[in-house]
Amino acid sequence: MGDFADHEKIVKSDVENFFDKNADMHKNIHAVLDAKPTPAVMHSNLYRDYFTRRYMNKYVAPQPGDSILDFGCGVGRVTFDFANRVKKISGIDTSKNMLSVAESLKGNRTNVSFELLSESRLPYSDNSFNKIFSNWVIQHISDQNLIIYLREFHRILSSGGRIYLFEQTMSQLSSNEIHTFRKTEDYEKIISSAGFKKILVKPVMRVPARGMSIWNKKLFPKIIFPALALIDEMTMTRKPEFVKYYTSAFVYEKM
Repeated sequence: MGDFADHEKIVKSDVENFFDKNADMHKNIHAVLDAKPTPAVMHSNLYRDYFTRRYMNKYVAPQPGDSILDFGCGVGRVTFDFANRVKKISGIDTSKNMLSVAESLKGNRTNVSFELLSESRLPYSDNSFNKIFSNWVIQHISDQNLIIYLREFHRILSSGGRIYLFEQTMSQLSSNEIHTFRKTEDYEKIISSAGFKKILVKPVMRVPARGMSIWNKKLFPKIIFPALALIDEMTMTRKPEFVKYYTSAFVYEKM
């Protein structure tokens, strides 16, 4: 794969420390969106939280019979959103502090469980889930480790099971100690190499976005979220030359 060495700058301990600090700073949605403690950022996060839940619900489409894995669950922001509509949902993360917050929010939900991701092999038996999803997670994983986890996804998915990976994509590779912003084609090559069949690859969020820009300019009531989301969905692919990055949906099926 081209530029493979540039994808390997990620330091796992730096990623864990980064999210541990975010969890200590905010024991809520801000910990897994943008943890900067400023009113402007927290205001922006309200819409980002709504919009990301919207597209994840649309594509993952949780059903009563589903057994789902939330890979990189953080504080359980989406885990709990899906929990009331599925048979079972498990969350796994490398951040002990994020998981501590998630456990504190779990309450009496008996179909929800959390695990610490401490090694390459996932702590689940073969064919345990029919769906696996992640959101803005695999950008924090090196190519070599990502291939390992994708093969683990393949192992723990039931026949015909699907993965739903929502990830930031850029036109050029950009990498540091805690992020690798890959190109769309990089993800497609990596995912396919683990034995998955492509179902859908599509941009589902962009930055900057018209609806988000409107929200960030003024203290509107949350009731306008659906209208803003519709604006963002309708203008997703307009004027691509002004896009800083997309969040793209990668939907693949176990072969």
